[in-house]
Amino acid sequence: MSSQTQAVSRPYLRRPRIIFACGREAGYVRNAMIARTLRANAEVTCLAGQPAASLSRNLAFLLPQLLSALRRPHDLVVLGFYSHPLVPIVRRLSRAPLLFDPFVSNYDTLVIDRGTVASTSILARMATALDKVALRQATG
Repeated sequence: MSSQTQAVSRPYLRRPRIIFACGREAGYVRNAMIARTLRANAEVTCLAGQPAASLSRNLAFLLPQLLSALRRPHDLVVLGFYSHPLVPIVRRLSRAPLLFDPFVSNYDTLVIDRGTVASTSILARMATALDKVALRQATG
């Protein structure tokens, strides 16, 4: 059977529709690698924060785009780095599987890597809580 016949005999096959969102800019190495891999295998809506913007600005910029994308048909949502705060939102608004790639935890970033938050502080506990919520609510 020729490859043309195979393609015609399987019209029900289509490329998966994936929403890929990341709180950091799309050019961030880890996010770029994930986006490139997804695009090779699926129809991808890529949403990302702005370069050199603060986390809160990136999330404020990204959220309306994400809400709009979630209203369109999709088969999978992939959340890249940094999207911990987006997991609970996506989980509530989409029935599609949710793949979360945190890369590093909030706690590790704030307490260990940057040293901007004391390990016994309320902010450290909040960072840990967000890590736990995001990981529990992701599908994979």
